[in-house]
Amino acid sequence: MKEKVSLQTLGSVYRTDKVSHGFCQAYDDKFNVIRDSVKDVLEIGVFFGASILMWRDYFENAEIHGLDTFEGLQGNGHVFKDADKFYKEWENDTDLKRRITLYKYDQGKENDLISFTTEMEKKGISFDIIIDDASHLMRDQQLTFKHMFPLIKKGGYYVIEDVHSSFGGYDVLGDMSNTTLTMINNYVENNELFSIYTDLEPIKKSIKNMELFTTSKERSMTCIIEKK
Repeated sequence: MKEKVSLQTLGSVYRTDKVSHGFCQAYDDKFNVIRDSVKDVLEIGVFFGASILMWRDYFENAEIHGLDTFEGLQGNGHVFKDADKFYKEWENDTDLKRRITLYKYDQGKENDLISFTTEMEKKGISFDIIIDDASHLMRDQQLTFKHMFPLIKKGGYYVIEDVHSSFGGYDVLGDMSNTTLTMINNYVENNELFSIYTDLEPIKKSIKNMELFTTSKERSMTCIIEKK
């Protein structure tokens, strides 16, 4: 049997920052056992497509979905050039389209989140794994969690990446009461799921487990949430 390539190796090939943040090992440990059975993966926040390509090669039997505005405005106010470069490549490349589907939606607009979930429901698409690696804004992370978590299959996983953004540089209140890290800690420590932006109670009953991983590299944080 051919030995499968690790997520760390694939991440290095495609130069995703998930390697430098130390996330690939945490994901490999969690997802390797279900690797062959995964059918649909969604990543919110595409950038130039590095992690989309990594997931495509890692989950060999899956369709990889990517959601982004492709406009280049980041949650910390930075703007990067050629933001639609990967989208244009995908539009014109038959090989890229073979197991990759891209969608233009804005995570920061709740109506877009609702429209996307409605589109998926109409198409009968649900996801084994969803990764939120988009704006890193507290509001966006928590509203996206609310609307996207119902799209996860039973036993699937929802990932909130770069939780260390809760320490500043984004829309963080002085007392950190609005942060995604506070939301996660409240659930892990007190079994309470609270957001100042929205009511999360409807999805609380569907959560089986929530784990926060702090890596040794850059003290980066990612959260993996398992659905019942």
